[in-house]
Amino acid sequence: MIALTLSFLSLIAAPLLYHWCASRASMMAFMDGFIFVAVGGLLAVGVLPLAFQNGGWLVFLFLAAGLLLPVLTERMLHREGQVHRGALALALSGLILHAITDGAALAHGHRGAPDAFKGHLFLNFSVLLHRLPIALTIWWFAFPLLGMFLSSSLLALVGIGTVIGFFYAPSLLEPLSTSGIAYFQAFVAGSLMHILVHRPHTGGRCSHGHDSNARWPEGLGN
Repeated sequence: MIALTLSFLSLIAAPLLYHWCASRASMMAFMDGFIFVAVGGLLAVGVLPLAFQNGGWLVFLFLAAGLLLPVLTERMLHREGQVHRGALALALSGLILHAITDGAALAHGHRGAPDAFKGHLFLNFSVLLHRLPIALTIWWFAFPLLGMFLSSSLLALVGIGTVIGFFYAPSLLEPLSTSGIAYFQAFVAGSLMHILVHRPHTGGRCSHGHDSNARWPEGLGN
């Protein structure tokens, strides 16, 4: 239960950290670089290998579809902002689904045998460590587009998903390992990659490498 309680701290810290950085251009650039690499690493190391294990090579077709479909839709409809919002909604739904698996992992550590304490402690630490980048990603992308209430609701859904995963882990783990969920995760991963590359959340505040003053903090964040 301690790990579950600690997992909620990131949901509280993310908005506070965002608004603290908002008035500091160098910190905004630092956090933007940090989120880009942290979430990209989460997809490459955590999500996609598991999706490939459950779904095989076909997951890469869904990954490519999630990455390219927003681009093709933008060109066909000429409505870049609306397409970005749609891709953002899909990507955030995947992060909420990921929160359920986080809760399941925390439950596994909580209910583990005493002789496996060190392994479960490391698992809990790993889950808690990557919660902050996920919470930051949700707030970083959602707040400029959706506002305070909807962004807070998304973080609340992440918290609810974590609790559901924690208490109902045995019944949730089995369906989450099916190939259909693997394809969905790969498609969501592609959508999230699209959001990370285009970064529609910035509103022109960060230059992402075009301003020499922003290069070193963003590189440090990376």
